[in-house]
Amino acid sequence: MAEAFRTMKHKKNLEYSKTVEGIGPPFDGGTLGSFIDSIPDPVYYKGTDGRYGGCNTAYAQLLGKPKETIIGATDFDLFPKRFADKLLQWDLQLLTLRERQVFESSFPAADGTELRVLCHLNVLFSPNGEVAYVVGSIIDVTAERKEEQERSEAMAMAAAAETAVQTIEGMIDPVIILNAAGTVERVNRGYAELFGLGRPVMGRHISTLFVGIPEEESVGLLKRCVAQGRIRDLEAKIVDVHGNELPVLVNISLLRDSQRAIDGFVVAVRDISSLVQATAQLRENERKLDAILNASEDAIMLVDRGGTIKAANRALAERYNLAPNDLTGRNFADLPDRGLSEIRTHFLDTIVNSGKPFRLEYEHSPWVFYNSGFPIFSSQGTVDEIAIFSYDITERKQGERLQRALYSISEAAYFARDTSNLFRIVHKIIGRLLPADHFLLVLQDGASGQLKCPYYSQGGSELPEGQARSWAL
Repeated sequence: MAEAFRTMKHKKNLEYSKTVEGIGPPFDGGTLGSFIDSIPDPVYYKGTDGRYGGCNTAYAQLLGKPKETIIGATDFDLFPKRFADKLLQWDLQLLTLRERQVFESSFPAADGTELRVLCHLNVLFSPNGEVAYVVGSIIDVTAERKEEQERSEAMAMAAAAETAVQTIEGMIDPVIILNAAGTVERVNRGYAELFGLGRPVMGRHISTLFVGIPEEESVGLLKRCVAQGRIRDLEAKIVDVHGNELPVLVNISLLRDSQRAIDGFVVAVRDISSLVQATAQLRENERKLDAILNASEDAIMLVDRGGTIKAANRALAERYNLAPNDLTGRNFADLPDRGLSEIRTHFLDTIVNSGKPFRLEYEHSPWVFYNSGFPIFSSQGTVDEIAIFSYDITERKQGERLQRALYSISEAAYFARDTSNLFRIVHKIIGRLLPADHFLLVLQDGASGQLKCPYYSQGGSELPEGQARSWAL
């Protein structure tokens, strides 16, 4: 009804405007002033010099000024400069085109409010065909524009709400929509499939949905979500459709679109029961692997491509009199036997650059170690880590040397010219295995049991046989 009345009113005002525009000479200013005062909407007329020649009572009330103040003044005397500049531009355009113009703009009212108005402008000509007056009528369309905006916002809000609902319904993970008070407004299909709808859920508080989250804590979570915007990866439990407690990760976010169609929270729930089981299995496998690695007498470590130790077993820690955790974070090249730093760096660089296993034997007196390095590749195909197995081969090396010494002694016994020369060769061979500055060779007669000392060397000098015999006795 109100809309129909406003439409009739605007049509009537337009009729007034057309009537004023149709008045021609010899219609003087006084007659024009009397006529426009009967029009309910604000109407004014100005001379070509921009000064007001008259206005009706409605226009004076709109400006909050008496007619005597308005008549003879310009727009720059009555309005802020910003709006006066706009009126000047309209007048100039009207005087150029000399035909009716309609402009929509905000209008500063006397009470300080901003109205939305339609300004209908036209010219009145003098008898000689020159422009005599600029006539303007103002129609207040503030209410209409506000209703249009509200309708537009309502449609946008409805569309936003529908989009949000469709998005939530299409999600695989269970989703719960809460209002600002924390009670359930809606759940999606994913929630119904996993947790069932046998128990009423609508209208329940969030604290009743999850196991182990009291109401005070859940209220605190929602307050924290309002302050921070979201809460991520909250661990909780929820009862599924079969009555089993499932471990879940909960993410809570503010649900507030730009049109404020929805004001509350969206709670996304992810079932992590399979992940928890896999994690437990992985930890069990890691425990078993640690037991296997620590049972090995060989030193084992895992390093990144830069040589930083990420894991080490017991044998490696015992080699350096450290705990396994004390080795983690150290660099392979900087282990206590620092003299091998360059060798270790070369060892790692060779594996990283070639992408192939590499083996290296080195001696660190009195030990001999054999290292095997195996590259571990990343998903991009680059060497990401290196598994190193270090074997102590000191005893094996000593056995090989002893075997070579015995073989050399056998050859010497075959090629020696006499026993004295043989004893000297034996001394040299044994001296390669052990420090032998003082070397005494004692022989026992099998029949009599008598001991003889045919060869004795002290400080590299051989002693006479008689003196050597006295040493033996």
